[in-house]
Amino acid sequence: MSDSSRTTSPTHVADPTLTETSGSIGCPRWQSTRRSARMARTGLARLNEADAGDATALVLACAAVPRWARAIVEGRPYADADAALTAARTAAAPWTPEEVDAALARHPRIGERVRGEETDAAHSRAEQAGVDRTDAETARRLSAGNAAYEARFGHVFLIRAAGRTGPEILAALEERLTNDPVSERLVVAEQLREIAVLRLAKELGVTPKEPEMSDTRAAGTTAANATAPHATAPHATAAIVLGDNQYGKAEVRLLRVDRDTPRHRITELSVTSQLRGDFASAHLVGDNAPVVATDTQKNTVFALAKDGVGAPEEFALRLAEHFTSGFDWVSGGRWLVKQYTWERIPTTLADNATDGTHDHAFVKGGTETRTAVVQRDGDDVFVVAGLEDLSVLKSTGSEFHGFPRDRYTTLAETDDRILATSVTARWRYTTADVDYDALYADVRRLLLETFADVHSFALQQTLYKMGERVLHEHPEIGEIRFSMPNLHHFLVDLAPFGMDNPGEVFYAADRPYGLIEAEVRRADVAPDPRAWSTVAGFC
Repeated sequence: MSDSSRTTSPTHVADPTLTETSGSIGCPRWQSTRRSARMARTGLARLNEADAGDATALVLACAAVPRWARAIVEGRPYADADAALTAARTAAAPWTPEEVDAALARHPRIGERVRGEETDAAHSRAEQAGVDRTDAETARRLSAGNAAYEARFGHVFLIRAAGRTGPEILAALEERLTNDPVSERLVVAEQLREIAVLRLAKELGVTPKEPEMSDTRAAGTTAANATAPHATAPHATAAIVLGDNQYGKAEVRLLRVDRDTPRHRITELSVTSQLRGDFASAHLVGDNAPVVATDTQKNTVFALAKDGVGAPEEFALRLAEHFTSGFDWVSGGRWLVKQYTWERIPTTLADNATDGTHDHAFVKGGTETRTAVVQRDGDDVFVVAGLEDLSVLKSTGSEFHGFPRDRYTTLAETDDRILATSVTARWRYTTADVDYDALYADVRRLLLETFADVHSFALQQTLYKMGERVLHEHPEIGEIRFSMPNLHHFLVDLAPFGMDNPGEVFYAADRPYGLIEAEVRRADVAPDPRAWSTVAGFC
């Protein structure tokens, strides 16, 4: 379907295996206008009885994919044309991205006049016969659509044009402009397969019986069929397509010891790396060519730690840069880093100690875990810092009353109670120009101070005041989210034992519990859901 005298696709890929010449100097053998006498055979004999070179030329004129052509030629002889077409479909499922690019480079724009005497140019002219070039409005819209498509996807618009009118092709073009790049790539690959099989059938003098050709007016239909090239979707309106996806290695445990001075520093992390990008072929047809092994991701975590860890946010950003810059098809991902608390062991001994703490002995610290989630989407980077399991309790300064009562309400009102919770908080930075360690330490301080100082009438009120103070103190933060269970402590009734209990003995109930969750944000900062899209739960 091409004019070989010019490059029509921005993604033209030259294939060195197609430079063998026969006839005219510099003209690929399979495009030679001087046909061998052996090619005068008709029907299946043209494929079965031709020598390997002429048979390969015959198949390559249908699609410029050498591996595909080689598989078909090596499968000869075929009992009938259907067997040959079945072999063609099988060899084309799947084609690699490079093979798709090579085949695309031989196709002209839809609606443009096809020149040239080559076999594939003749195929293109016949296939586009349904496009009425005297229809000025359709021609204008096709031209504009082609330009918009190439700007969006980087290659010519491709469709099995045989049997379709100009308006039908235009409708499919405008529909497919709404596809995302991954889905459209699958549509293109399936259209190339259909075109290749149709052309081979024509060369063999038959009309293919299977599969029924897909209707690309439903943008997802062809992508769905790519998972099973020999099957036809039973209902074009009920297509099944691959949605958002990511993969990687979860919870890589890492301990880094900094020994640059006699007073060591340790950092313990749990790192989860998940990649996003063009991985559709792995899901749809089991092609692992783009799959960066999860074991490789694990090893990368350890290798990058050799140069130091720093703040968990910084380490996650380094991982993001490594994978997105090192693999062209990785467009983004999600990197979660949790940092566990270790504290130096206090000591009264002088040996191996500084300021009353040991230089290289540590004890597990507080209950909380520091967290950082970095997500990258192309050039957009989102950093969400946080902490979880920060257990806090105040023995007074909390009330709870004035709530509605119905026949199922048994909870007594109180003007003095224990308030306890385990704080999970995450906050989004609106700038990368921050000292992550210093900011984390100060946000933690503000959360603890506010919890302690606010006289609470409800855990919701305490939550809001904690978030409000963080935002007042730190303009670098756009919003902060909380998930805070109300860890109930019920006063034990000691009256049956003849004893009073003036708020001294409580039963600590771990479940069920109230769960309070909310976001506190700046009114003048637009929220960005992408930053939170894979943060589990509310925060």
